[in-house]
Amino acid sequence: MARAQNSNLAVVLNGCAKSVNDAVVDLMGSLVPAKDLYVSRSMNDARRIVRTIVDRRYRTVLTGGGDGTFAAFATHLETHLDAEDIENYLPRLGMLKLGTGNALASTFGAAQPDRRIIERDLDYAANGARTRPMRFIDVEGKVAPFAGIGLDALILNSYRIILEHASNTPAFQATEGLAGYALAIAGISLPQYLTDKPPDAVILNEGGPAWRVAPDGKRVGPMILKGEVIYRGPVRIVAASKLPYYGFDFRLFPFAMLRDDRFHLRVANSSAQEVLANLPAVWKGQYFSRSVNDFLAEKISIHLSAPTPFQIGGDGEGYRSYINMALRQRPYELIDFRHLSKRRSLPPIKRPWKLVTSALRAGQAY
Repeated sequence: MARAQNSNLAVVLNGCAKSVNDAVVDLMGSLVPAKDLYVSRSMNDARRIVRTIVDRRYRTVLTGGGDGTFAAFATHLETHLDAEDIENYLPRLGMLKLGTGNALASTFGAAQPDRRIIERDLDYAANGARTRPMRFIDVEGKVAPFAGIGLDALILNSYRIILEHASNTPAFQATEGLAGYALAIAGISLPQYLTDKPPDAVILNEGGPAWRVAPDGKRVGPMILKGEVIYRGPVRIVAASKLPYYGFDFRLFPFAMLRDDRFHLRVANSSAQEVLANLPAVWKGQYFSRSVNDFLAEKISIHLSAPTPFQIGGDGEGYRSYINMALRQRPYELIDFRHLSKRRSLPPIKRPWKLVTSALRAGQAY
């Protein structure tokens, strides 16, 4: 297939992402005209690229580098559009599966970086791709496919620590990806999870009616109106998402796409023993218990009794004791690759929870 010549398509790669190496950049450079391929290695690069994309009015933009890369690009894009008072332009967005966290790519069927598949994806995205509208979550002014306080953020921060310590050592490659997450859970997150007292949380509804959902997705109990308490009590995790997946096909949010006008809020205070005993079902989004509470909401505020690890779009953001989350008004048209048949991507990791289970057991003996 010849190099794509459609200037309606831009590809933006995060040059700092672990999966965006020289080989990947060279591959994309052989498929996309140089003027339409952008590699960002700093915040200044990201802002400059967004300005160029808006000036050139690309119809479609594909990002590569994971969920955090997409979230950062969308945030810079909205900031620039608002600052320049541009109302009639918003490109269609799509994801290439080039990050450690690929919840967006998994949700919308993007393939692993295989040349033939990427060629087809590029052609599809530039020429009549199907799209799905989606509103994301506003968290501290950032566009977020998901965000969370508690265990999920603790694992992400621990994973970053593992990578930093392994950087420039022979062990680095072995600590990337799922193996690194398992090591982070066993060596850092789980010991802290077992010894630290969970903070108390008060979660208030700050928007339209919210409600609790049952395992079948139907409403349980009365509507929760603005100003009323959604949840009060100890928490191990408070996370909101518009995507069902968290990473490595971990289906943490089974109700995220149930409605376009609400996000899935999951509040849990499950013990490590409970998670370990039910990990396959937890991973598949099929585990429900008294310690797991699911809600659909439009806007919330979270008040915690102690600072707790926090993440936005899979990137650790330090600690928070108070935060607001709200469904954004502006919808995006996202490229949907799911209907493409016979995709020859790399095989998925089989039963990934087995690796995590081994790490959890090791961590319990820590």
